[in-house]
Parts: sequence; C-alpha cells; structure tokens
Amino acid sequence: MASSQSENVSFHVVPATEADMETAARLVHEAISPTSPIDSLLHPLGMTDGVFAAAVAGKTQQFRTDGTIYRKVVASRDSSGDDEMVAFTRLYIRAVERNESEWNTPFTFTPDEGLEPGELNVEAANAIFGPIDAMKKKAIRGSRHLYISLFAASPDWQGKGLGRLLMEDAFSTAKAHGLDTIYLISTESARPFYAKFDYEMVDTVTIDLVKLRGGSEGEKTDKPTHASMMLLRKTPV
Repeated sequence: MASSQSENVSFHVVPATEADMETAARLVHEAISPTSPIDSLLHPLGMTDGVFAAAVAGKTQQFRTDGTIYRKVVASRDSSGDDEMVAFTRLYIRAVERNESEWNTPFTFTPDEGLEPGELNVEAANAIFGPIDAMKKKAIRGSRHLYISLFAASPDWQGKGLGRLLMEDAFSTAKAHGLDTIYLISTESARPFYAKFDYEMVDTVTIDLVKLRGGSEGEKTDKPTHASMMLLRKTPV
C-alpha cells in the first residue's frame, strides 16, 4: 500500500468500494469541470441532479465490470482519525485479447435514460469522444496493457503528491499483472504532469470547439480547439 505524509495528515492508496462511486463522481466534477473547455458543451445546464446521477451510475457499472480496478487516496488526520477520500483512479486491465467485433464497432454515445432533454448534448458527445475512441483503439488494439481511464484529485488537496501516489500504484498494479505497457488519454494542460513519469505521446486528435458551439469559421475565441493526446509508458515487469 503506497502512502505519504504531510502536515499531520497521512495519505494512503487503498482499494475503492462501490459505495465510493458517488464521491468519485463528485471529485471528477470538482477537478475537471473548472478547467475543461468541453464540459459546458456536453452539459449545457451544468451539473444537474440527473447528470450527477448518470455519472454515479456509469462509474458503478464499470466498478462491476471484470478487469476494472478503482483505487483511492484517503487522507487520515491524526487528531480525528477519520478518513476522507481525496483522489481516485480507474484502471482497466487488458491482459486478454478482445474479440474482433469490439475493435470494429464504431463509437456511439448512448445517453442515460434518466436524463432530461437539454442535460446532455449528444451530438457534441459523439463529435468529441468518437475521434478519441478511434485514436485509442488504433493505439491499443492487439496489445496487453493497463489503461488509466480516470485520474482525479480534489482541488482542495492538490499539490500534496496524490497524483504521484496513484501513478506509482498504477505502476505496481501493472507489474502485478505482468504488464509492461500503460496507456492513458491526456489533455494538453495535463501532459507536463505525465511527462514527469516518462509518458510519451503516440497520437493526438484535435476537436474544433468553435464549430461545436455553432460558431463561424475564423471566429476569435480563447479556446478554439481541444486536444486529446494518447500517451504511452513502457516499464520493466
């Protein structure tokens, strides 16, 4: 179990439970939404109750799927003895080759049935995640690997080394499963963090945010595009 300590608070990486999925969904929203240029496109009405419930349901479904591992960082305070979940990650273990139909099936985003009209922009979701899914399949097809699907820490606890703890735990998990290849999708702003752990870019896809917002070609904006990058790390087993 990886651990560290800072200012009378100790941090430990432990297995997450199904009961943690609501906190995990909240952490993703708090960590990603403030800086994500695509979140407002996907959820025009913001983090409604329906959107949040769908996020929890999706994470719960994945938790129950074979080959999926959720790990969390808990903060333990010496004074209270209470543990607080402050970061988490979702790992996919791909140690067995998938059937051919999975690789050839085009990505289609299916919204949760509980969402109300306007809570999710399905057209934008397909335009964003379709090319990302194609890039991912191109890179990982036919390989045995660990894939880091989600990686988030509470903004209140960032800068405490939580990302390093989770990344080192991912390395240990890959080694335990006999895997020497780790993949993940990174944004442009997060790439310097992953570069510290020797991840290299193998591919990238750029999304035209102006077009998705319904703007005209050449429109001036501070965030005209969003780049998603496929990163790879090779490590000895």
